[in-house]
Parts: sequence; structure tokens; C-alpha cells
Amino acid sequence: TAEEISAQSEEVAASAEEVAASMQQMAEGASIQADQLSSLSQHVQQLQDLVNDVILQIQKNNNQIIDISRLTKILSLNATIEASKVGISQGGFLVIAENMQHLSAETTKAAKSIKSVSEFVTKSFQAHVQTIARKIEEVASLSEEHAATAEEVTATVSDVVSAMETMTKSAQALSNTAEDLAALISQFSL
Repeated sequence: TAEEISAQSEEVAASAEEVAASMQQMAEGASIQADQLSSLSQHVQQLQDLVNDVILQIQKNNNQIIDISRLTKILSLNATIEASKVGISQGGFLVIAENMQHLSAETTKAAKSIKSVSEFVTKSFQAHVQTIARKIEEVASLSEEHAATAEEVTATVSDVVSAMETMTKSAQALSNTAEDLAALISQFSL
């Protein structure tokens, strides 16, 4: 009957409104998630900038060590030359020159090792940051897509609710018309 149709339409409309409310909450949640991912992305970028600054400072300090090593090597060569000029009687001077040369070689070796490690750390860190940034962008994109889908579903459900309300009104109007017709027919009894 029209009353049953009207009752079912109202139930469907109520369910549709609940779905619409849930979808709206999902859209808001996805929007919040996208904002949080954007904030996380900014923090990752700040971390990358900080690490890059530290690596640059390490490289700068390493270059200073290399310069000191070169100067030490030059001093050791000069000391060796001077020791050879004064002869064997100044053997201690020659030992100092040899030690300075050894120290210069070890310093150069350590500086090259530091440079190699800092380059490796820089490349590895940048690769990881790029991977993290790409994943954040992918998740943010998915969140935006889910939010858009939720909004579309909410709009569709709202349309369904509106259509169900129209059907309910139409069913009620038909029920009233049927009652009116029944009353009129009952006046024309045979």
C-alpha cells in the first residue's frame, strides 16, 4: 500500500542520510590526513636541509684538514732538506721531519676516508628522503582521492534522500487521492 511504500521510503531516506553523514566524516578525515601528510613532508624537507648543512660543514672541515696535511707535508720536506744540509750530527731533526711526513700521510688518508663516508651518507640520506617524500605524496594523493570520492558519494546520497522524500510525498498524495476516489465511488453505490 501507499503507507508501506511511504514507510519504506522514509527508512531508505534515513539510511541514506546516515551514509551521507558517514561519508562526510570520511571526507573530513581524509582532508585532515592530507594536511598532516603535508606537514610531515615539510618536516622531512627541514630535516634534509639540516643534514645537508651538517654535511657541508663536515666537508668544509675536511678540506681544512686536507690543507693542513699539505702544509705539514711541505714542512716535512723542508725539514728533510734542512736536515740533509746540516748533516748527520743533527739526526734528531731528520727524525722529526720523517715523523711529520708520516703524520701528513696519515692525515691525508683520514681526510679522504671522512670525505668518502660523508659522500656515502649524503647520497644514502638523500635517496631515503626522496623515497619518503614520494610515499608521502602518494598517500596524500590517495587521501585527496578518497575525500573527493566521499564527497561525490555524499552528494549522490543526498540526491537519493531528496528523491525518496519526493517519492514519499508522491505516495502520500496518491494515497490521499485513492482515499478520495474510494469515498466518491462509495457515493455511487448500485
